[in-house]
Amino acid sequence: MARQFIHFLEIIEKREMSSMTGSRDEYLCLENLSDSKYELSIRGYEVLGEVRNFMDDDGEISLPDEIDGIEVVSNDGEYIFGGTLVMTSDDYGEVEFSDSQHKDVSDWLEWVNWDSDNIRKEIMKLSEI
Repeated sequence: MARQFIHFLEIIEKREMSSMTGSRDEYLCLENLSDSKYELSIRGYEVLGEVRNFMDDDGEISLPDEIDGIEVVSNDGEYIFGGTLVMTSDDYGEVEFSDSQHKDVSDWLEWVNWDSDNIRKEIMKLSEI
């Protein structure tokens, strides 16, 4: 019997990335595109607003749990993040594969500095479901 396709986007690991404009969390994600095709990408949550819009006159911050019905996940002191995980940079790109042990997968993981035995094992486990 053929395996039934069920779409998912799984967060494999999270890391904090800092830049001159601040820091935010990045997520290594695995998305299944079909029964046998997967994609690895680096994503972050959407910007929902600016923290300063939730400050009172004394400078105290009171962030809501939701903005326009979308769950707030985090903030970096300047921006509020939540909602959907989206591609955060064209610099990283993504890699599509059918075999998690293909050289393109290991090359890409190395390129984005997210290469470890634990990551590879998790990718293999999730892509064999």
